[in-house]
Amino acid sequence: MRYVWLLLAALTSGTMLAASLPLGEQPWLAWFAFVPLIVATRDRRIILGAVAALLTIAVAAFIAAAGIFYRHRSGGDVVTVFGACGKFAITVGIAIAFSSDVGAWRRPAWFFAAIATLAEAIQLLDLPAHLALSQYRHPLMLQLAAAGGIWLPSFLLWWTNFQLARLRSWRLLAACAGLVALSVATSFIRVGAPGLSQTFGVVQISEPTEKGLEVLQTEASKGHPEFVVWPEFAGIVMAGAEDGPMKELSRRPGIAPFITSFTDAYRPKPHNVAALFAQGSESARYAKRKLFGGEKSMHTPGSSPAAVPYSGGVVGLCICFDSCFPEAIRETAALPGVNVIALPTIDPPAANYFMAGMHAAYTPFRAAESGVAMVRSDGNAYSQIVDPSGRIVAETKPGDGVLVASTPIGRRWTLYRMAGDWFLWVCGALVLAGYVAGLRPKGPVGT
Repeated sequence: MRYVWLLLAALTSGTMLAASLPLGEQPWLAWFAFVPLIVATRDRRIILGAVAALLTIAVAAFIAAAGIFYRHRSGGDVVTVFGACGKFAITVGIAIAFSSDVGAWRRPAWFFAAIATLAEAIQLLDLPAHLALSQYRHPLMLQLAAAGGIWLPSFLLWWTNFQLARLRSWRLLAACAGLVALSVATSFIRVGAPGLSQTFGVVQISEPTEKGLEVLQTEASKGHPEFVVWPEFAGIVMAGAEDGPMKELSRRPGIAPFITSFTDAYRPKPHNVAALFAQGSESARYAKRKLFGGEKSMHTPGSSPAAVPYSGGVVGLCICFDSCFPEAIRETAALPGVNVIALPTIDPPAANYFMAGMHAAYTPFRAAESGVAMVRSDGNAYSQIVDPSGRIVAETKPGDGVLVASTPIGRRWTLYRMAGDWFLWVCGALVLAGYVAGLRPKGPVGT
């Protein structure tokens, strides 16, 4: 029966996790998704806790690959879905392994929450995965990120899960019901964004051609945007050996300025660069700093942030994978005068647009942390225009098309932009304090 309960707990927690993450769109579940798993693995030893955590993530990955909770489904690579979910397996495995050891519950709930948050941070070495991504549409959680980065919402979610697991019967049910009500009620909060509004455009196209880009750029230009953002690498089909065709397109009457990425002539490996094209000229280039997967063998990473002027202010240039790393966006937002960040993006064609949805969830957090608006174009789905508070002003569905919308572009002061990842130091202190607290031979379970 012990193993039956573990299996049921993994099935329950995995299902709730899949439904709470982006595309599942049930963020309230994240507050207690891991409670069954935590309770079932208590005092079961580290190895059993780790195995149960991996099984939980496998369940979540299977549900995501099947698209059970998703509004938009598609064919695609399911291996990519399982690989992406595997990033969550690292954090969940570490946190549950620590909490499942015999006698581990003598330590307070915030000890395990801090461990989980630091485990998320360690993955910045490759590709981070945050429980807080489940809250990418929640205004209150985004404002917490403006103070402590995405780490603060993640910590609160983990702490609540571990704390709820210590409650019994009706108290647990009452607490979960209260959290659901609070989450839903606060989701209607409207956080104001400063400054006058400007209009921006997005071109979304999965297989760009020169003709296709011209048609969509012309359509987007009808909305008179300050500039239009194309997907990552879209400029390659026009650039060839030089940027002349893109300069020529930008010179045509009625065509709005546009931003895209392409490769330069740097050797031995070119940079992946982004630039603004307007009135027949090209701006200074930005070279992508965070390279994804196999791109590391194809391109040379850039070394510094960049921003260029446009008709309505200064736009920071970032590319795709940069947005998964908070310091990359924060450094760009800190450049003088930046009031909006452009983000050309392309995601792997994973089943049910899973990668596009997960990647899109980073954008509201990055905008809230940095306090500047962001315009994100993806090749496949969920391109976004986001205001400086992190609110998604407009978003595309899957498929080729354009998006034109207005957003305030005033800079918001945020503690995170000024102080950076200060909350991770707090988590380190909590781990140390929790470890010391657990050395006591006897005493009540911490809270």
